[in-house]
Amino acid sequence: MLNKLLFLLGLLLFLIGQFLLAQGHEFVQNQSPIDFVHWFLLIWALCLLPQVLSFPNGVFSFIGKPLSIIGIAGLIGMCVLDFIFWSLSSTELHVEFYSHISQEPSVWNPFMTIGPSSKVFNLGLLILAFNYFKEAIWELVCFFWLI
Repeated sequence: MLNKLLFLLGLLLFLIGQFLLAQGHEFVQNQSPIDFVHWFLLIWALCLLPQVLSFPNGVFSFIGKPLSIIGIAGLIGMCVLDFIFWSLSSTELHVEFYSHISQEPSVWNPFMTIGPSSKVFNLGLLILAFNYFKEAIWELVCFFWLI
């Protein structure tokens, strides 16, 4: 039950974070006293972990859990890097940090390529959803039979 509540809280924080991100780069950079957008996204990612880990064991979970956890780790790393970007006070520092970090594939690829896109995380969740495929098919058949 707690896992589901954390998951729902995480979804709410994700929606708030995405809404704030939609306000544009200038809005994100001018937040004060903290970077609320990335704190919402970071807490969202942490709230997802218990739910992901609670999926039943099986073939799909064997593949889906690690992919989801890798996606969550990528998102957390992206948030950390964005906290650094947010804390830099001048454009010159932004450019210098960007030019340095974008040349380091061991940091850039997992955290700025995988993290924000969430493709790995979404693929993990899709595979985890297959755990319930048999149940869902029967529910759909019963639903349409009743109609």
